[in-house]
Amino acid sequence: MSSVTTHYGSDGIVERMLAAIPDAKPDSLSAAQLYPFDQLHGRELIATQDHAARLAPSPTDRILDIGSGIGGPARFLAAA
Repeated sequence: MSSVTTHYGSDGIVERMLAAIPDAKPDSLSAAQLYPFDQLHGRELIATQDHAARLAPSPTDRILDIGSGIGGPARFLAAA
């Protein structure tokens, strides 16, 4: 739990994230630009990709991502 608190609980997190993304403009960020920051779970983006492949949602499916933190997996699915 401390790594999650350290990752998300510090001052200026949004500013540091935007500074770490080349050419970041808050109104035009893509899901892929946020992957290094919003896939904070076991196996990170690879796990999300594996789950999405198993789920194989259609474009008309609705998915509720409960307990999603800042929404990385949901953002990945929406962008797919």
